Amino acid sequence: MKKLLFVFFALMFINYSNGQIIKQRVDSLLSQFIKVARIPGLSVAVSMGNKIIYSNAFGVEDINTGRSATIKTKYRIGSISKLLTATLFVKLLDKNIISENSKANEYVHSLPPAYKDITLYQLAAHTSGIRHYTRSEILSKNTIEYKKLEDGLSRFTNDTLLFSPGEKYYYSSYGYMLLGAVMENATGQSFNSLLKKEILEPADMTATIPETAKAIAHEIAFYYPMKPDSLVAVSPDNNSYKWPAGGYLSTPADMVRFGSRLLDKKIVDARSLDILFTPKKTNNGKETGVGFGFRIGTDSRGRKIVHHGGESDGARAFFLMYPDEKICIALCANVYGAPLFEGEAETIAGYFLGDYEFKQNLFPDGAYNFTTTVNKKELKGKIEIKGNKGMIYNFNNNNLQIVNIVKDKDKTRIIALSANGIMNFWITKDDSGYKGFWGYDKPLTAITLE
Repeated sequence: MKKLLFVFFALMFINYSNGQIIKQRVDSLLSQFIKVARIPGLSVAVSMGNKIIYSNAFGVEDINTGRSATIKTKYRIGSISKLLTATLFVKLLDKNIISENSKANEYVHSLPPAYKDITLYQLAAHTSGIRHYTRSEILSKNTIEYKKLEDGLSRFTNDTLLFSPGEKYYYSSYGYMLLGAVMENATGQSFNSLLKKEILEPADMTATIPETAKAIAHEIAFYYPMKPDSLVAVSPDNNSYKWPAGGYLSTPADMVRFGSRLLDKKIVDARSLDILFTPKKTNNGKETGVGFGFRIGTDSRGRKIVHHGGESDGARAFFLMYPDEKICIALCANVYGAPLFEGEAETIAGYFLGDYEFKQNLFPDGAYNFTTTVNKKELKGKIEIKGNKGMIYNFNNNNLQIVNIVKDKDKTRIIALSANGIMNFWITKDDSGYKGFWGYDKPLTAITLE
């Protein structure tokens, strides 16, 4: 019995120690990453099953006061709000409150004749033909407080559709604003109240709220990057017209909580989850690669992922889930244009998925000349490696800092930092030296080293 207890506690200690080492490696990666990518504040969370296994923050929440970013810092999550809206949509479908084949004008009677054939399926699947924001609309500030979502639809409903409903896939935030108005009118409840009751509360998302002037007053700062290497604060905005499409504040911890509860069928049942994650089709049967809201793909190992990014005034967020492994990761930054995409999320997730084997001298110390292509042009430069660290020089006019060299299946994987994001190089040895591929999330472009 004593021997069994000893083995049990020894295994617990080993797992705890390994977990701590992984967290330290991710901490080191991200603390260096925010400097290279010029991100003032970054918060990150990772969940496995129904447990948050990693949560940390880096940099500052407010550059003027020097107040540190924390795991409780709220960020604009932009279009990740659409995932909440899409989940609410399938929940109302399951309750037979609405039907995906119903027409939008059955619920929103103010729509013009051009919208008469648009179905709720098409709104949720981005195949309605409704346009997206223009650049000037993204930069402009709204000062109107809309009491109902329907009141804000005139911002786009007088515009011509881009194509016949169902003909093509075309990403549209305005389509999701209309979808939110449909659900509001169908239930007789405000969108925010409905979302809180049906999604946020079942997911224990206590930090996720619609952005209002009161919500961000004296609490949250967002920035635009200015050249050379300076930041300017973003002025407040009224998001009452776009809450379903991109108007919510959240934390990475709340976002992975949403993901884990979703995968555990605590918010919607298995059938509804399958509807969310199944690629939708255009009228001619062509798959779009996107479910209701969620973008669907595979990582560098071929594992299924679902994800979405969010870009807002002064903020960037990214959310990714591995449905089969039940791992979720969320990253939020308080600066517009922060390089948070699939590659960053997948690289970080790899530490927790056990993808990387850490060994000494995986790549012999020394200097190597590399040849690759960038934008179809040949590129030559140098890589210097010492002790599984190093630098990559003259990579598209940038020097990249190597933070880890690991074994990834049968490849040696170099993880490096650039101002454009976390870059990965998958390398193998051959008779003439080394060869492989590089990319942000997948090995896409050939490279040789000698």
